[in-house]
Amino acid sequence: MAQQQQGALPPSATEAVLVPTETLPDGPVIRGYDFNAGRDLDGLMGALLTSGFQASALGQAVVEANRMIDWRLSDEPVGPSTDPEHADPAFRAATRTKIYLGYTSERRHR
Repeated sequence: MAQQQQGALPPSATEAVLVPTETLPDGPVIRGYDFNAGRDLDGLMGALLTSGFQASALGQAVVEANRMIDWRLSDEPVGPSTDPEHADPAFRAATRTKIYLGYTSERRHR
């Protein structure tokens, strides 16, 4: 095995680290929430989508939860096998989703 010059980097290291940059696809501009704009819970939740990686994931969860809250059975098409009671427009407009919240905890009870 040939000796490397003192202070020279191994070729495998330079090949792994010193690679050309790639253009990333356009995405949201990370800017966060402007707390100088006052208190606005909807604005704060919306800003999570542009606050960074973890906040963006939480922001996407908020968007999905709002989508579930807004859902009505009337949003879905009536199929040929739909029960007549479920085909009634008033029933469909009044039927909303039920959201159950579950969580896990690492806390040990003593």
